[in-house]
Amino acid sequence: MTSMTIFQHHQQLQMFSVPTPSTHTVTRKKTYKTDIGKRRLKHKDNWIVVQRKKQKNEGKAYENYKEKQIAEKSLGETCGITCRYKCTENIDANQREKIFTKFWGQDDRKKHWEIVLKYTKKVPKGRKTTEEIKHKRENTFVYYLPNSQKEPKRVCRKMFLSTISSGERIVTTAWKKYDGEIAVAEDKRSKYEHKPRVIDDMMVQSVKDHVN
Repeated sequence: MTSMTIFQHHQQLQMFSVPTPSTHTVTRKKTYKTDIGKRRLKHKDNWIVVQRKKQKNEGKAYENYKEKQIAEKSLGETCGITCRYKCTENIDANQREKIFTKFWGQDDRKKHWEIVLKYTKKVPKGRKTTEEIKHKRENTFVYYLPNSQKEPKRVCRKMFLSTISSGERIVTTAWKKYDGEIAVAEDKRSKYEHKPRVIDDMMVQSVKDHVN
């Protein structure tokens, strides 16, 4: 073999030794299937959206879908001694703490709504004016909380909402879910199902014609 042939052969070896996109290996973290069987199972309890919903229903701190940190629920301030319903005299601090703990210990939004329905009443609005207003509110809400003897005592809106550490929206939503008797509609957050694929007769006939 001549010197020129040896040089060309050496260049060819160098050319084939250069890493290409198809031969270059990438370090990738390996994952192992822990499910028994060939197919992976749906572990819905570990989904981020389900975990976020669980933390929210328990009143714990969580990060929403906009990556904003939401603080943990805490017992709010009372209405004060000037309240006309004398809330602080009927519901003491220990009782408020028990109500707060029981409310957020339910871990279910539907049960939260049931508690709200149990201790609120929807009544027609008392005063009505003849002036035209933008939002005509026909009803209002009356609030109650159980005392240490488990007797419902009327309280103001601030006392009720601060005790359960929620806004007025939970009250309006609970009454929207109420059907007028007993049942409360289910909480359908994170319970969506993907739309099933529909195969009509025309698609089936087209495949048959193609095979024939």
